[in-house]
Amino acid sequence: MLTTRDKILRSAQTLLAQSGLSGAGLNPLIAASGSPRGSLYHYFPQGKEQWVDEALRAYSDYFLQACSQQLAAAPTVGAGIEALLLHLARQLEKTGFSGGCPVGAVILDLDADTPDLRLSCQQIVTAWQAGLASCFTGLEPGRQAELAQFVVMTMEGALMLARLQQNSSPLHTAAWLLRQCIDQQLATQP
Repeated sequence: MLTTRDKILRSAQTLLAQSGLSGAGLNPLIAASGSPRGSLYHYFPQGKEQWVDEALRAYSDYFLQACSQQLAAAPTVGAGIEALLLHLARQLEKTGFSGGCPVGAVILDLDADTPDLRLSCQQIVTAWQAGLASCFTGLEPGRQAELAQFVVMTMEGALMLARLQQNSSPLHTAAWLLRQCIDQQLATQP
């Protein structure tokens, strides 16, 4: 059973994915989570930046766990990345194409007044890329990092296009192409 704090963080993730930083305000969060206003002040005394930061970090943990699960169950690294993107496609479909990645949505909404959130987003994306890079064994470290960055760029771009087009075709295309690219890159290593 989810705690009140967990409900608030999950609701924040949904709001951030739908509307970015500017669309995720206190009143919509209270309504979406069903939590009293006092709970937000109790669990997040530093205000909006705190609950946004914690919601993004919780989503990052979810993403890394999903990535690990998909890779562990797949016959190749490319197949694991393909499975991850197809998983994200199913998640996006469940939202009626109104969701997506809360981290990506917040990144697009950052401005000069949010340096701490910018740093948090940089740390999250760096952690994703490091996790992905560690899967590309056999490649030189620089090549691992480049391929991991390519996966993140492709995933985020495919999520945006899928949401724009209101269908998961971009994610399916990206999943298939990433599988081919990654498996080919890893197969050419001694």
